[in-house]
Amino acid sequence: MWEYNTERYISIPIYEIANIDNVINDDSPSIKNYVYGDINGFQLKDNYRIDAGYTFQIKGKKYAKHILKTGIYSLVGKAAPFRATSSVFEGEVNIEEVALPSPMPYVSYTFKF
Repeated sequence: MWEYNTERYISIPIYEIANIDNVINDDSPSIKNYVYGDINGFQLKDNYRIDAGYTFQIKGKKYAKHILKTGIYSLVGKAAPFRATSSVFEGEVNIEEVALPSPMPYVSYTFKF
C-alpha cells in the first residue's frame, strides 16, 4: 500500500513563562506555563510511505476465527514525523520533528468468536 500525507499544521509553544508559585515556594510542584504562537502556525513536512503486509486467517471450532497480521511499515525508509517538540534558547525557537525508526515490522493477532 502506498500512502502520501501532505503537510500537517500544528500549534507549538514559542516560549515558557515562570510560574510565580514556584519562585515563592520551593516545595511546590514544577508547573510550566507556555505561550503559544499562531494557531496552526507550524507545518510538518510532507511524507510518504510504502507498506507491505499479509493476513493469515484460521477458522477454529464452530464460530471461532484466528487472524494473524504481519508486515513492514515504510519499506522506502522515509520516516513520517508523529510529534514535534519545540525549545527556546536565547530567544530563538528550535523545532525538532520526532519520527519512529523506519522500516518497522509489525505483528497483530485477533481472536473472534
